[in-house]
Amino acid sequence: MSLPLINYTLKAARRDRLIWIMTVTFALSVCMSLFMSSAVVTEKEIFAVVFMGGSMRLFAVIGIVLFVCFYVRRLFENREIEYLLSRPISRTGFVLSNAFALSAVALFFALCAALAVGLAVYEPFSLSFALWCFSFIVELLVVVHAALFFSMVITSAAGSALATMGFYVFARMMGQLLGISHSGVDLPGGELLNGVFTFISMFIPRLDLLTQTSWLVYGVQDVQACVLSIAHGLVIIPVLLFAAIFDLVRREF
Repeated sequence: MSLPLINYTLKAARRDRLIWIMTVTFALSVCMSLFMSSAVVTEKEIFAVVFMGGSMRLFAVIGIVLFVCFYVRRLFENREIEYLLSRPISRTGFVLSNAFALSAVALFFALCAALAVGLAVYEPFSLSFALWCFSFIVELLVVVHAALFFSMVITSAAGSALATMGFYVFARMMGQLLGISHSGVDLPGGELLNGVFTFISMFIPRLDLLTQTSWLVYGVQDVQACVLSIAHGLVIIPVLLFAAIFDLVRREF
């Protein structure tokens, strides 16, 4: 990895006012959660925590996807990548450096959200809240590396952002899709769909099992399933990183 390139990527985030924009967005999310919970007759605190956790999760994913996709495509369109690769750094090091810097930005978002939610939950030092925070970090890291891969492959910034969001939505719906395919409902080609979804689920992280807002209220019901889902997400990250490296290495400028 290259420290100057990591610093260059972090400066790009600061130049695009990403940190300030996301900080303001998180602050507005907190204010909106408190405002809407004030209109609830009962369980105001629970409503505020759930709305705060869910909205921050959504805003963080959208913000990091848009920044990564448009930043990487800007490198290609302005030919900045050719200048950066002319320096003493390999293409593998280029991808690793960008992945490290972008992961640092995602980690900052996750810590900001965890701090805000931690001030609202009843037991901020509980195992459930710790698992929520760690799974949120893993989820953002998966999204960062997916956005990095799609922005390397797809030549359009908007297209890569849509592809990444499609990947995210598909990963969030994987539990429902597997449930339908295994429910025994008589569907045309049901056995084939069952096998297809089971095979795809090995390569798609189960984001529907991560960062559940119910953990903030009722705790984690199945710790083993949560840990396995986190481990699955951690395995997917190097796969996406290798795919991005492979695409850049074989690319001709």
